[in-house]
Amino acid sequence: MIHRDMVERILDTVKKNKLLLLLPFTFQAQAGALPSDPAPGPAAAIPAFAKLARQKPQQCAADAQPLSAPAGWREENAVCAWQGHLKMRRWASSAPATPACVSAPAAWWAWRRQASGVPERAGIAWNAAWRSRHVFIAMDGYQQVLLVESGADNAWLATEWTWTPSPRPATRDWQKQRWQLLTGSVATRGTAADTESAADETALLRRAWEKNLRGRAGEITENGWLWKSAGFCMRFGAAAPAPAQLPLPYAREDARLEQRAAMQIQLARRYPDAAWPVPFRLLDLPGARSSSGAKYEAIWSDQTGVSGQLWIPTKKGGMTVRALLRASAPQGQAEAAVGAIASELEGIARIWITDHE
Repeated sequence: MIHRDMVERILDTVKKNKLLLLLPFTFQAQAGALPSDPAPGPAAAIPAFAKLARQKPQQCAADAQPLSAPAGWREENAVCAWQGHLKMRRWASSAPATPACVSAPAAWWAWRRQASGVPERAGIAWNAAWRSRHVFIAMDGYQQVLLVESGADNAWLATEWTWTPSPRPATRDWQKQRWQLLTGSVATRGTAADTESAADETALLRRAWEKNLRGRAGEITENGWLWKSAGFCMRFGAAAPAPAQLPLPYAREDARLEQRAAMQIQLARRYPDAAWPVPFRLLDLPGARSSSGAKYEAIWSDQTGVSGQLWIPTKKGGMTVRALLRASAPQGQAEAAVGAIASELEGIARIWITDHE
């Protein structure tokens, strides 16, 4: 039989030991190595690295040196676990001192997508309305997660996790469970996989523009689609509604010089103070299929910059898709901006032919 005084002594000992045990448990929690995982919720907290790995983070091998991140981003020291099979990189961004052509998250998103080998397709540009964005990457021999999220004071935090599965089956299965904990947490945050937009003319034009980025940072805003080309900040989008214009033939052989001259007169009346380094013309696309439809362009400059417009006649009821591109060009750089705009319009026209003709 246990006497009452023995029970009281045992309880006193337990209470004291609890207090002693709380101290190392608290430090362990701060290191992120809690013994159990939180229950998943609408936006489950992403496990700290030590907690995810169930190991104390270690400095990575020499191949994990800081990368040349976009301007405004600072990389923290990379950390590894599982004998280098699990690696995490993290970057922090602060609000830029001067406005940039595209935002900090747009620049990081394009840079890491390209470096990680994410296939280029429509839906890759950053949307200014996003506060979080992630993508899951599965490659031969490793898996990766990219995540960028907004923080306080207009700052952003970007994280990249990489898992190279162990060759040992039992260890690999255990690692997979931990990795799925991470991906499940990330999946609850912000915008996930690329989504297809409606198949109207504006959406089709945007997809062509995104493909034409070819790894460059692009951003979708309320006032247009932004990216940098040849040092110029470009703004692109569907042209605003305008008075009825002359009908433009779809077939190249039906295009007439007098039609182009009449269109140039209309444009000159609409922009009376503009100079026309590239008047309205049939766009020449060497190497394009002979069956492809006609494309037209015009480029003009004024006191504030250089503009270019693309006309894409379609077979659908004689409708013409119109796109307007604008570049801010300092005095003395208008000629260079004209060349950059011409190159971008040609690239978009070629992608349109490949995708829709």
